[in-house]
Amino acid sequence: WVHIEESEVAFQSLPQALYSSSCEHPGQEVGNPFSKLLIQVWHKAHDYIGQKKYISPFMHKWKNHALSPSFCDGAFEQWYMQDIKEIGDLYNEGILIYFEQIMDKFQIPKKHFYQYLQIKHVIGAKKDGSLSAPIPFPLEFRVVKINTLYKFITQTYKNLQSFSHMTTDSSRLKWERIGIRSSYRKMEGHMPKHKKIAITNKYKLNHFKTVHDLYYTPKSFTPLVKHKINGIVVHMIWSCWKLTGFWQQVLQLVGDTLVVKLLSHLSLTVLLDTTQIQTLEKWGCRFLCLVILVVRKVIMQHWRASGPPLLSEWSKDLCTCMNLERIHYMVNLQAQIFQKNLGGPPIGFSDG
Repeated sequence: WVHIEESEVAFQSLPQALYSSSCEHPGQEVGNPFSKLLIQVWHKAHDYIGQKKYISPFMHKWKNHALSPSFCDGAFEQWYMQDIKEIGDLYNEGILIYFEQIMDKFQIPKKHFYQYLQIKHVIGAKKDGSLSAPIPFPLEFRVVKINTLYKFITQTYKNLQSFSHMTTDSSRLKWERIGIRSSYRKMEGHMPKHKKIAITNKYKLNHFKTVHDLYYTPKSFTPLVKHKINGIVVHMIWSCWKLTGFWQQVLQLVGDTLVVKLLSHLSLTVLLDTTQIQTLEKWGCRFLCLVILVVRKVIMQHWRASGPPLLSEWSKDLCTCMNLERIHYMVNLQAQIFQKNLGGPPIGFSDG
């Protein structure tokens, strides 16, 4: 896949394109639409976290207009061919190496001393006069030099979230404007629950999108309250009249299983707030949240469909989700924890 993307980029490699200002709005230089989107998202992410105007150890020197137009000359092409590709290649243990060392190590001619001075000037200008080694930012390090996919989605999401100007209290106030009132402490409790409700990546990726919509963009829900047609995908969870019957069927079946009366109110179906159902034990609350999570996934699969999903589709998907959760616990030698948290009536429910 990397080879396919690189073959469609006019630069020598995809990383070189990512760090060039000429690719902020890629046009003819990038032909592959996937590569074009990747580069656009890369720049938008750096804009979002305020890391656009900086120097990176992963920046390529040759043909990088983000550093200097003069870096397009043939001298830096020769450096590139001699494996001096990134800014970080000019450092040894955090210290910028001397030009004599570069000549000895990479067989660079003496006449390229001016290019060495150019690089020193650019580094110093972008680091307020310091020539210390540039340090990669967390997001950049994970994407460019990633060695493992362990918790990649979670860590990247947390990294982006940490730069958000939104706070729990400002989110709570936005929810109040559309009629959902919650205390600061309760809103604080909703967010971790949203992020931890699913273990398996199949449902976690879908859920991260839902969490982001709920936490950062509740103002987008206002048009639907006024019965207009525009809105985001999460609106279907609670404001589409076609789904009213589907929700009632699901909650009736789950309520019979948990021996509790469940009503389709916003705080439950949107915020996973189970505090109003005081008779539910811990495993029951977790199972109910998992049920709602699967309902959301099935609804999103029917986003463009003419009608609501079938109850059988949801039931089948819920069983799949439960089995994936069970396998995850078993692989991590925590089968007893699964049985304690989710292994009671839900197992009988899936069998039925």
